Amino acid sequence: MFPGRPATEAERDLFTAAMKDVAPLASGKVAPALAPLPGARPKRVVTRLELPLSGEAPAPGARVHTMDGAKQKRLVRGELPIEARLDLHGLTQEMAHRALDRFLAQCHDGGVRSVLIITGRGRGPIDEAPTGVLYQMVPRWLNAPDHAHRVLGWHPAQRRDGGEGALYVVLKRPRD
Repeated sequence: MFPGRPATEAERDLFTAAMKDVAPLASGKVAPALAPLPGARPKRVVTRLELPLSGEAPAPGARVHTMDGAKQKRLVRGELPIEARLDLHGLTQEMAHRALDRFLAQCHDGGVRSVLIITGRGRGPIDEAPTGVLYQMVPRWLNAPDHAHRVLGWHPAQRRDGGEGALYVVLKRPRD
């Protein structure tokens, strides 16, 4: 019941009393969803979705496809104007992936070239390496084949724009 320690006798008695009217479901049955209480905010359900990857993300700062050296330097320095932002804080991995796909499609179709995607660093001390799921997954998604026609390159943001918890992304020009 409690990770790392056994339940006390009082806790077991409380659990038994709370579960006295509970009956197991018949095999193959699923419990119906409960209606939310009036005025209650729905709780966020955190799920992990294992998404297929198309290989590892390129190393930040690596020359990507057709980006010229001058543009790459401006990207790394954070000198490209940020035309749109996407903040993925608080989203599940699945929700963040969908939001990123929609955002990149809309920006690319609208002719936006330079965007900032905020992933966060994950939980943990600031002086240690970031460990967040979105911090790790977003570069892989940007490198996926379904974004190859949109994404020209990416690099971690400068501190003023979010540092390691954000990415500058340069989009390709849309083709008619």
